[in-house]
Amino acid sequence: MRDVRLHADAVRPPGADPGRGVTVADHHEIERTFALGRTDAAPLDVLAAVPGVADVVEPVTAELEATYVDTDDLALVRAGVTLRRRTGGADAGWHLKVPSGQGRDEIHRPLGEDAGAVPADLRERVEPWSGGRALAGVAVVRTHRTTYDLLDAEGAPLAEVADDVVTGEPLDGGPTTAWRELEVELTGGDVPLLDAATEALAAAGIEVSTQPRKIEAVLAHRLLDDEAVGSDED
Repeated sequence: MRDVRLHADAVRPPGADPGRGVTVADHHEIERTFALGRTDAAPLDVLAAVPGVADVVEPVTAELEATYVDTDDLALVRAGVTLRRRTGGADAGWHLKVPSGQGRDEIHRPLGEDAGAVPADLRERVEPWSGGRALAGVAVVRTHRTTYDLLDAEGAPLAEVADDVVTGEPLDGGPTTAWRELEVELTGGDVPLLDAATEALAAAGIEVSTQPRKIEAVLAHRLLDDEAVGSDED
């Protein structure tokens, strides 16, 4: 996806100082998450039949482990903001994701030597939500990911499909959860393509997930009564 420079209002929380919380994204992410049964076959035939899709590239697998970081009262996740440190896969590092338009703006930073040290610029960027309070790990999410690229007739990428088998462990002693989901993220295609894929999957009995962000599922025991939780995640 192309890099974008955002207007400050796109990512500024209500009441924030106009000079704070301004995010320049590494890229703008548009994706949807779908619920899959643990034994279901990946619906590649369904996605391959979506108009505009000409080919599905052979899968690539990866083992991912992400530690999600937040305040003690989960101020970030309640605002729809995601901050994590992830190892494994092609984009290992620190990831900050902030809701914007139909998707999220995502910033990447290197892993660094100290796993517990949030990069200074990311810490500053989340201050409008964290209020400068301490940030610490709140959950660990482990994912076995199988990815497939959807290509057009000229071989250009349209979307990446991630078949994820997930285990989430809250760090407050809450229950461990496990599930499987499918993420479809645009990499060159447009929103109508994503809409067509959503319709095709729905016709095959595969619905959009009620918990698009993994961290929501893992911390559901703390978020059930909170109607302010944001949506949409990788």
